[in-house]
Amino acid sequence: MLAKLNGVQGTVEVEAMVDKEGHITAAKAIRGNTLLTGAAQDAVLQWRYQPAAIDGQPVDAKVEITVHFRGAQ
Repeated sequence: MLAKLNGVQGTVEVEAMVDKEGHITAAKAIRGNTLLTGAAQDAVLQWRYQPAAIDGQPVDAKVEITVHFRGAQ
């Protein structure tokens, strides 16, 4: 919230685990502005993905996600 109030902008890289159903089961910020890392992790945990597949079968997968924060236009 502090970052939003002060118009902080930037990019945060998040490492996340996607399960066989496409849900994010864990998210950890690995790079970026510390004022934005919590918001990035919270956002990613709400997202849903197409699960990875091997031989047509869904599998758990680790992904890196880049979250961009921009100030109000």
